[in-house]
Amino acid sequence: MDENQVPPRFRQQNTLETRKEISGKIREQYPDRYPVIVELDPRATKSLVIQKKKFLAPGDIPLNKFMLEVRKVIQMGRQDPLAVMIESGQMVSGDSQMSDLYDRFKDPDGFLYVLFSGDV
Repeated sequence: MDENQVPPRFRQQNTLETRKEISGKIREQYPDRYPVIVELDPRATKSLVIQKKKFLAPGDIPLNKFMLEVRKVIQMGRQDPLAVMIESGQMVSGDSQMSDLYDRFKDPDGFLYVLFSGDV
């Protein structure tokens, strides 16, 4: 894939049934973790690449701590600006616990979808 091409979205790559099966297995195997899909916001103007989309988030950590791990994957420093939102368009506090976000915003397929952007 060309560096400037946007990689296919997780939903485009997998059927609803497949996504439900994957998230169900994850929740069964890791009941204290939450399946999260992290993708670049399609409206982002800054080109950032994330190879890994699926994450397991402990429920007892805040979103901002979870995003520190994501920063490592996208090779972004702590000082670089990073905007984060739930895929539904909801801006949420970085102090929000991952378990609360999952309970409030999980998709019917069982994943929580988080979008990020280097545009702030």
